[in-house]
Amino acid sequence: MNGTRELLLPRLCSRADGYFPELATEPPPCRAEVVFSLDRVNSSVMKVSLAKGQTRRIVYVKTLADTPAARGVARARYEYDSLRGFAPKLAARSGRLLVPEPLDLFDDAATLVTRELEGRSLEHLIARAARRGIGIFSRRDAQTFCRLTGEWLAAFHSLEQLQADKPALLGRVVDDACRRLDSIRPHVGAAALLDRIAGRIRQESSRLPVGSLDVVPRHNDFAPRNVVAAPGRVGVLDFEDWGPGFAYEDLMRFGACLETMPRFPYVSKAAVAALHEQFLAGYRGTRTIDPEALRVFRLIGMAWQFGSEVSSLAGRPGAPARRAAWIRRFVVKSYIAWFDKEL
Repeated sequence: MNGTRELLLPRLCSRADGYFPELATEPPPCRAEVVFSLDRVNSSVMKVSLAKGQTRRIVYVKTLADTPAARGVARARYEYDSLRGFAPKLAARSGRLLVPEPLDLFDDAATLVTRELEGRSLEHLIARAARRGIGIFSRRDAQTFCRLTGEWLAAFHSLEQLQADKPALLGRVVDDACRRLDSIRPHVGAAALLDRIAGRIRQESSRLPVGSLDVVPRHNDFAPRNVVAAPGRVGVLDFEDWGPGFAYEDLMRFGACLETMPRFPYVSKAAVAALHEQFLAGYRGTRTIDPEALRVFRLIGMAWQFGSEVSSLAGRPGAPARRAAWIRRFVVKSYIAWFDKEL
């Protein structure tokens, strides 16, 4: 990460005047400073301040790390070109629905540069609004943002109707959830329950009228942490993995993130349910939701979330014995309770 930072900051300064014409009128030199950075498994993100004179602007710098390196370059180009296409289409529908404005692409470094989406993480706003004892006005703000997020997703899904082999697509969604469940068997100690969950998912999904499910542009990581909210508008981040999929995949991803929150004692289950309903209401404003399909994908989404969260926690560095005990005692227990109730 440090090596990448040292290479990128001078390049950003050399192009700052092109990103922001107002910087061109200020006296040199340009000063680049990393305000925030986050390393993930296959990417890193930096929030960078570019300043000249008294003028300061913020950009986000995202580097995709893949093996081979050419794959990271291709994914960065894919996201950059996608953002250039999505931005005007969403703006034509509503000025309240945003994506980051792409400013630059460094092909040789698998890096794209975007203008800052001003606002706060919806994940943070939801977590605060869901806490017991929080005032009603904070919850109303969060409900408004959740409704706007539903409107954003409906607009994104309506950008175009895509073609795909629907039975094969559904099979991949189900197989992915079941693989994630299989991967956590060493950490869960409830093999019979995992088998029951996988069996129910396959049974329920086989009954869906798959031909009636729309194939749409699917974000593929539509979680509250990827939504930025500001008064009167929301924006969505991270498009490197978007592609054809079912609308219910994004709905289930967002819903699963919310449904896991009430396991914490300080979270109000009623508040979370109200936020989720506002999200769905915003989506229903322009698109239809089939209750049966939503129910089945909700089950798939929670299985996916179960496998993903336990795998992520188990794979973090630290004291393995203590971490394993914590996973079994708290995280696994909360999921088992959810599935015992739903199955």
